[in-house]
Amino acid sequence: MQSKSNSWRRVLVGLLMAAMTLSPAMAQAQRAAAPNTKPAPKAVKPAKPAAPAKPAAPKAAARTNGTGSAAAKPLDLKYITTHPLAAIIVRPQQLLAQPRLRMLPLEVAQAHVLDRFGFDPWQIEELIALATVNLPQPPTSAFILRFKAPYDREAVISHLEPLPVQGPKGVQLYCIPGTGQNPNVVLADENTILAGPPEELSEMLAGQEANSPLLDRLKKVDASGAVTVVAALEPVRGPVQLGMAQLPPLPPPLQPFLEIPDLLAAIEVQIRVEPGLELSLVFEGCDAEAGAKLAGLVDQAFALGNQYVDGQLAALAERKASPEEIAAMVAYIASPLSSGTTGTALRVDGGVTKSVF
Repeated sequence: MQSKSNSWRRVLVGLLMAAMTLSPAMAQAQRAAAPNTKPAPKAVKPAKPAAPAKPAAPKAAARTNGTGSAAAKPLDLKYITTHPLAAIIVRPQQLLAQPRLRMLPLEVAQAHVLDRFGFDPWQIEELIALATVNLPQPPTSAFILRFKAPYDREAVISHLEPLPVQGPKGVQLYCIPGTGQNPNVVLADENTILAGPPEELSEMLAGQEANSPLLDRLKKVDASGAVTVVAALEPVRGPVQLGMAQLPPLPPPLQPFLEIPDLLAAIEVQIRVEPGLELSLVFEGCDAEAGAKLAGLVDQAFALGNQYVDGQLAALAERKASPEEIAAMVAYIASPLSSGTTGTALRVDGGVTKSVF
């Protein structure tokens, strides 16, 4: 019980740390009027009155394997242009193999997608969602769907409307009924479907050699897990810094986190489900000095997270909650988080701070 409680606590504190770290950049990207200072979802600790020892922020260790596994298959970068700043790579086959998902209404979702779009979502081998941020305009997105076997082309076409214009090299463009002409849809080949804004889709189809901060990272990242998120922040650092300067003052404990846009070059998130659940957060600093400062902010975030958990315990004590009630709540919240999760590690090397929960 002690081990599972500590594992759960690590996850809770880690998620709070990630929220503190990412909220300033996300606030500017969405042009929010105020910072996101809302604490992480309420949670409780184990039922025993004597709380277990607080986990400190994990100790730094040498990073030994670069940016990914040598055995990982390189990500197919075809159709990715220079515009996107972030990519989400999802491998549904890995997620569907997890027993935890069998209680979800998967058949209902499958039937809905088949009826709406004409293809079986469970046949998707790789889904890549690309986000483009061009402040002050709202973010836009494009999608690459790669199927493990040829999809039913005629069935998909029957759920689309052809557009009167053609794409590069005479490719037929479609739109999804009821959504106007944005996004456009292209059946790129028998295993690939593309969707995105008309201008972006035209460049995706052009197939020109591309290079960008995001592509530089995607060439190196290990995207073999169930979910991989990579965001390159250099191109929007100036606007984000300007937006941060215009935000209302933060509470004193959170003010050090305002420095994050000056330090952060990229963010990487990986979720693996085999052999056990593992969440990896990577914060890449602009240089070694920035990476060291980010590591210090991680320490502060862990400390604030522990304080938050203690505050929730104190609130439970004021309500005079019974040990049985606390134990039931902890078992309900902690079980899906701690079951099968790995330990925690932090690595700092060459400006990279990595925390694995």
